Amino acid sequence: FEFLQRRARTSSRTTMLWGWNSFTPFRVIFFLMIFVVVNVVVFMTLFSSNEIIQPPKSQHAAKYLLGSKLSMIQFSCSRWLLEIFLDGELVSCGGTVPLEKFSSRNLITVKFTRAKPDSLYTVMMVDPDAPSPDNPYYKCWLHWIIGNINGSDLRSGILSRGETVVAYNPPKPPKGTGPHRYFFFLSEQPYEKVIFNYMSHQQRKQFDPDKFIEQYNLSPAIGTSYFITERP
Repeated sequence: FEFLQRRARTSSRTTMLWGWNSFTPFRVIFFLMIFVVVNVVVFMTLFSSNEIIQPPKSQHAAKYLLGSKLSMIQFSCSRWLLEIFLDGELVSCGGTVPLEKFSSRNLITVKFTRAKPDSLYTVMMVDPDAPSPDNPYYKCWLHWIIGNINGSDLRSGILSRGETVVAYNPPKPPKGTGPHRYFFFLSEQPYEKVIFNYMSHQQRKQFDPDKFIEQYNLSPAIGTSYFITERP
């Protein structure tokens, strides 16, 4: 009988603490915890839904981008964006540039504000649509490689103190082949300086960015951008 009395008193206290007709500090704390948890879940859901797709972290990042069926703007024009300038004018990522703006005299430069000042970098420019997007048997055509770029220079868009591995070849898509995409890939170098091998003109065609990255032990692409141009 005493046991039943104690249990009744305990049940009564529990009802006082958690019952719907009572208002106690325990109930306030309990509902505050629920409120915080719900808001955290909602915030994380909204944040993840607006987050830009991140670059693949595999060694074959360049091949993944060039062969992806998903939006190139999603992958190439994200927070890891390279800034491309043509004669000092910013070229929008994924934008179309008139072909007449390109020549060997027109200076293209690259800027990456997230570069580490004490690191060295390599940047390459390729056309995966050569000689035509419908039949790209030269994929990729190599247009430019500059290596051993100091990070502090790269943050300012200064490439002149880097090493020209392959001289700049301006876009020259064949007439009537449609729009060509021109990609820029930036890799961080693992050591103080890379000794690059000589590359002939013949090596411009069927250039494989991933093999180049592996050959010199560069990082996967940490920055990229692209533009489009064509010869009507």
